[in-house]
Amino acid sequence: MTAEQQALREVMQSFTTKHSSEVKVRELMATTEPFDPVAWSALSEQIGAPALVIPEKFGGAGFGFGELGIVLEESGRSLLAAPLLSSSVLATYTLLLSEDDVLCAELLPGLAEGARLGTLAAGDDDLVIAPNGRTTARHSDDGWRVTGAKAYVLDAMCADFVIVAANTESGHSLFVVDLPQTEVDITPLTVMDQTRSFARVELGEAPARPLGRAG
Repeated sequence: MTAEQQALREVMQSFTTKHSSEVKVRELMATTEPFDPVAWSALSEQIGAPALVIPEKFGGAGFGFGELGIVLEESGRSLLAAPLLSSSVLATYTLLLSEDDVLCAELLPGLAEGARLGTLAAGDDDLVIAPNGRTTARHSDDGWRVTGAKAYVLDAMCADFVIVAANTESGHSLFVVDLPQTEVDITPLTVMDQTRSFARVELGEAPARPLGRAG
């Protein structure tokens, strides 16, 4: 571990001591809020956690998973309720791996600032992971539309967009669906881990944009 990484760990330990003590975690569990916006704002602005692995050209810090891993370790150690896994790992890495520079340039700067949140919906409502799932996307004159239901989507209740895995005529593809919209119904789910926010996401011909290459 480098000196910079050790310093980041110490900063995170100080942060979680202040913002994610056992008392604070239990207080948040007793509410319907998915996370503490004050803590998330501090994590984003003071530590820059959401920006760590995002390249500088997209408004990020340009570090690697080693630095993000330290943030995740210390967050997990303190049961910090924050959209780190959903937005800063799942959504961020899916965008980066798609190599879709247009949508990366549009979405990653907001994720880096922590001002916008994203998440990933992969498993269908029956817990089947696509490409064998039943979520489908079709293209018409007015663009792409996604239909289906996704189970246990992390932080969907507070996300600004969700990346949805769906089947098309060309094969398995990914689509960005902006939230909220009338064609998307989000229902919170009760799970054992009360520090995490999960929801069922039902899409009924929801407008979407393809991410990366179709199929």
